[in-house]
Formats: sequence, structure tokens, C-alpha cells
Amino acid sequence: MGLWYVLGGRSRLMRRALLFTALFLVLNPSARAAEKRLRLAVLALKAEGVESTLADTVDETLTADLGRAGKYEVIGRSEIEAMAGFQSERLKLGCTGDTACLAEIGGALGVDRLVFGSLGRAGSLYVLNTKLLEISKAKVIARDTETVSSADGLIAAASRSAQILLGDLPVPLGATAEATSSPGGGLRHTAWPWVTLGFAALAGGAGAVCGYENQQTYQQYQANPTPSLQSQGNTYQLTQGILYGVAGAALLVSVGLLVFGGGG
Repeated sequence: MGLWYVLGGRSRLMRRALLFTALFLVLNPSARAAEKRLRLAVLALKAEGVESTLADTVDETLTADLGRAGKYEVIGRSEIEAMAGFQSERLKLGCTGDTACLAEIGGALGVDRLVFGSLGRAGSLYVLNTKLLEISKAKVIARDTETVSSADGLIAAASRSAQILLGDLPVPLGATAEATSSPGGGLRHTAWPWVTLGFAALAGGAGAVCGYENQQTYQQYQANPTPSLQSQGNTYQLTQGILYGVAGAALLVSVGLLVFGGGG
């Protein structure tokens, strides 16, 4: 058929592309799930043998790092304290160590997961303990312990802890099997690998449609070689190549997320 000149057939192709995109978003639950972020509450760290102002500073750093990642809609200490209800009273009564009690508080706050922990001293060392609780199961799904020799290192320790709870860093040695096998951390346990895989299939399918239309147009052009058929065929041919390229790239990204996405 030769190289077609790119001019026509765009409105028809655009309608097909929009239809494929709409069907993909409606029928693919992973794509819809990826649009909605989970809600995460960060409780104030329990100060054990350290000044409460120091625990507050570390808590604010932890909350900011968890929110900055964009994985969760984060509710910090100030928002929690502003909420009326029984949860604040339960916290005052020492509920911070009981997962069932904390899950009840998380449910009252309307969140999916909850971070809690403590900041204390062990001799000359500062010890930051953090845990990630899955509200629906009342189960700790990730945990981390950071140990630093001075208060100056606590900000970096809080940042590392946030990354581990998010699944962006490997679980440190000595972590429990419960945290290691958790489905909550890492890109491989999110919807994104499946969203990109679905996008690859969508692009590949659209490319196949363009290939079919290209063949049909070519047959029409052989019978009636007009400029309009030539431009339509060129558009289909070029778009087919682009879509196949996008599908291949999306497939590689999906495999990369599944293999190297972290989270165990």
C-alpha cells in the first residue's frame, strides 16, 4: 500500500479510542480502585522516658512523610484531636497497645489503616517503634524499629520508618513474619501493576482494531484510489504502530512493578 499521508480518519479513530477508554475504566475494578486512596490515621507517638515535645516533632515528621508519598489520605494528630467522640477518651485510657481497641478507634475515625507507636530511651539510645494496623482485620500488617544514638537522628529515623511502613524500603532484619508477609506494602501489592497491564491490553486491542481498519481501507483504496482513503489508511497505520509501542512499554512497566515493586 506504501506510506500513507497523515491527514484524515481522525474523528472516527478518536471515537473508537474514547469508547475503548470508557469501557476499560468502567469494567476494570483495579483502575477504579487505584483512583481512590486509602485513608490513614496517624496517632500521636507515646513518649516513654523522653520529652513530649520531642515525640510530637517526630510524630509530625512521620505524618508528613506518610502523606507526602501520596499513597494514603492521611489524618494527623491535629485532625484526630479535633474530632469529638469516644476515641479520644479511649486513647487517654491507654488504648494505644491494644489492636482490637485501636481498630475500634480507627473505625470510628472512618479510616482504613492506622499508624501508632512510641518513642523512648534504652540507655543512651533513642528507640522509635511504629506499627501499621489494618482496621478491617484488627491486625498489624507492618512494623518497624529505628534506633539512633542522638536526638538529631530521629528525623531521619522517622522518614525511614515511614518508607518501611509504606513498603518503599525492605523490611529490616528481625522484623516479624507477620509484617514480612503483609499484603499492605509495596507496589506489587497495589492495583498499579494490574492497571498498567490492563492499559497494555487496551492499547494492544486498539492497535489491532487500527490494523483491521487499515486493511479494510487498503482494500477500498485498491478499488478506488482516492486521497481521502489514502489519508485514512495512513492515520490507521501510524496509530497502530504507536499503540503497539505503548502496549509494549506498559507491559514492561507492569512486569517491573510485579517483580521489583517491593513489599515482600
